[in-house]
Amino acid sequence: MNSEEWGQTVECVDCGGPISPERDRCFGFEEDAYLCFDCATRRGGIYEHRFERWSVFPEVSGDREAMGVW
Repeated sequence: MNSEEWGQTVECVDCGGPISPERDRCFGFEEDAYLCFDCATRRGGIYEHRFERWSVFPEVSGDREAMGVW
């Protein structure tokens, strides 16, 4: 995501919910593909609040086509 788009809202590729990558905890993968926090944790991701990072990445392989990520 380039700096001009950073303040914009994107959709979670799983549930379709709105995400603001600048404000919301989300998991970005591929180019311009994001999972909201709930979908990322449901897919096995573990976010360490203390370090403000994902210690375990959510599962995104195997169903990228189903999620609309090419």
